[in-house]
Amino acid sequence: MSAIARLKEVLWVVATVGAVAIMARLFGGLGATTDLSDAMPWGMWKIFNMVAGVAVATGGFALAATVYVFKLERYRTVLKPAVVIAFLGYGSSCFALVMDIGLPHAFYKPIVFWNHHSFLFEVAWCVMLYFSVTALEVAPTILEKYGLERWVRLLHRVTLPLVIVGITLSTLHHTSLGSLFLVMPARLHPLWFTRWLPWLFILSAVGSGVLMVVLATLVYGALYRRPVDLAMLGRLASAGSVLLGLYLILKVVDLRVRGQLGLFVSGQWEVGFFVAELVLGAVVPILLVIVPATRKSAVGLATASCSAVLGVLLNRVDVGVVGLLRSSEQPYFPSLAEVALSLGVLAAAGLAFFYLVENFRVFENTPAREHLLEAQGGVRNFDSMGRVWTLGPMAGRARVSFVVVVAASLATGAFAAEATEGIEVVRSPVKPPRGLDAARTTLVLNGDRDEDGVRFTHEAHEQRLGGKTSCPTCHHQNLPHDSASACHDCHADMSQRTSIFDHARHVAKLGEKWSCTRCHDAQRPKSGDNVEACYGCHREDMGLPSPLAHHYDYFARSYTDAMHGLCVSCHRKDDEQRASHTGECTFCHKHTRSAPNGSSERLSLRTGGKIP
Repeated sequence: MSAIARLKEVLWVVATVGAVAIMARLFGGLGATTDLSDAMPWGMWKIFNMVAGVAVATGGFALAATVYVFKLERYRTVLKPAVVIAFLGYGSSCFALVMDIGLPHAFYKPIVFWNHHSFLFEVAWCVMLYFSVTALEVAPTILEKYGLERWVRLLHRVTLPLVIVGITLSTLHHTSLGSLFLVMPARLHPLWFTRWLPWLFILSAVGSGVLMVVLATLVYGALYRRPVDLAMLGRLASAGSVLLGLYLILKVVDLRVRGQLGLFVSGQWEVGFFVAELVLGAVVPILLVIVPATRKSAVGLATASCSAVLGVLLNRVDVGVVGLLRSSEQPYFPSLAEVALSLGVLAAAGLAFFYLVENFRVFENTPAREHLLEAQGGVRNFDSMGRVWTLGPMAGRARVSFVVVVAASLATGAFAAEATEGIEVVRSPVKPPRGLDAARTTLVLNGDRDEDGVRFTHEAHEQRLGGKTSCPTCHHQNLPHDSASACHDCHADMSQRTSIFDHARHVAKLGEKWSCTRCHDAQRPKSGDNVEACYGCHREDMGLPSPLAHHYDYFARSYTDAMHGLCVSCHRKDDEQRASHTGECTFCHKHTRSAPNGSSERLSLRTGGKIP
């Protein structure tokens, strides 16, 4: 079986599983098929299929501008495939968007009910209009096969206006997608939140979109055994890499201007995702295209293009999902149905691409149908839907039906109710410290009750740091009417951030829905950066530090991070002054202690252990 045949077989299976996920979503609703929540309302469907999907489909308007506006005719050979990619990319995004909204049957409402103050309204209109434009641009390729020359000539006459409209719509669309995230400065991680997001989105989209066209052309040549113009593709990849270079420079300058370069050494896990997207989306493609040997190589160009596409996909996922996890009240991981639907839509787009390539003159060097058959194994009697399924014991639609039925049956069993609820992140509630004496002058800090607890001499620390006046050093933010709230009251999970602000309770206390203006400026979005500081109301009854310049962080760090951040930092300062070793892990985490008889026994912190 040829490579193209095997690839189609995989795509049919993935698309079928995705179709079952679509049925589960339509009949079961969002709650039964996604792991989305109010804290994370945008997940894989919206970000991967919609925001990221259209990013790699911008090659259509970029190549159209190159050929029709800038008159660079040498790139006309890849114009049609670029337009087909844009058509399929935006079509897939429109479909995924319908699946993502709560009521799919209400998809027409942005057309009828206009809300020109909403970015989403503009995004919806741009996606629908640009999809319509790409459909009109693809239409001549399809109509000419059926001899409808009159319609082909008519569409050719309006090509230039269509291209201009497409360039305008696509530019507006991608900048608006970046603008969507400007309304959440308190939620989006500072690595990604910037007022320059619209410019970053359009630059990365066009750069990666051009390289996506290069990748599709190389895949076509390899699978169908057709020659490709490597010199022309190399020039096209160079143009895309220049745009990605500008994008990389803008990202670094933006971090410098905002004073966020220090985040690279902060140890935050988000930095790894940020570095990965820059390396994949810009550094690797630029380095491969700069070197003449790889630029003139099909493998080198394919690697550079694939890296750029993966990089921009990761960037959109970082901005829309990863960058919001830290400020989310609960973790998010896409459910099985979300993953299946996303990959299913992508697989269906791939099958549609192969169908168009094999039945219409998408590429200028498309051979006769017989030659395409030879590339797939030399079989001649296959139908337009089956193609690959004529190989082996079953032929045509029989093999399609067999694979689809098997895949659908397995997917239906996999999408049981418990399988569509996503991967649950296990929480680990923190237990309060236990005293080793009646006065609790010495405590055991062991939030998860394992055997790796820490003996904490509370009274000795208090005296060493200055007596009762030193309490705010550790008890830095107390609950109302409490002078020394315990650490576990706020840092309530061993490994997850937890919210320390009960919004619903404050709303009920202050007057329900009419209370918003008590804390928020009515002229600005009701978010964490537009709120009166807690200090304003709790000056007397709550041990808070002086009000911050902007706003409080309403999420407490995990218990582990809080303990290490407070204790270790203080111990290391002590080490510098006294040349001691109190900052080392083993100074606090001692698994053994001396028994009264001088022997060494294990420090057991479990119920019924040997702690006195």
